[in-house]
Amino acid sequence: MIKPFKYALLLILLQASLLLQAQVSITPEKAAAGDSVTISFDPGKSAAAHRAGPFFVDFNYSNFYEFPSRLPMQQEGGLWRARFKLPAYANFSCFTIADKDKKFVQQASDSSQYEIYVYQQGKLIAGNYLGKSYSVPVQDKTSDRIVATQEYYLKKS
Repeated sequence: MIKPFKYALLLILLQASLLLQAQVSITPEKAAAGDSVTISFDPGKSAAAHRAGPFFVDFNYSNFYEFPSRLPMQQEGGLWRARFKLPAYANFSCFTIADKDKKFVQQASDSSQYEIYVYQQGKLIAGNYLGKSYSVPVQDKTSDRIVATQEYYLKKS
């Protein structure tokens, strides 16, 4: 009896995970400094109101210093997209997608935002985990494990 329940729960969680992934995509998956990055958002697969928009990428923690903290997205068919070139010094960013008045905010989960890690020749560059540790209080303001999570990422950097 317990095994079928576990499998059913696993399938539900897997479907929810796939739905979240389908709402926002970041390409390329392993972007390097200088690469053009595209963030795509499908509001039809989210809780956004029908015909909502415009949407923006809100960089809540980022070392993309020359970017505005709020980057407008362009509508392309049923999707909203933002394109930009990663600066030479880029190493980490976390962001949400929001409407103009921030009444609707899309993030990866209740306790995390979407993240861009930066790679060089397919490997994470130095500074990604440092940036991740700094972003923890921004991404999960209500956690009682902020300090422990920050320490975890600091040790990895």
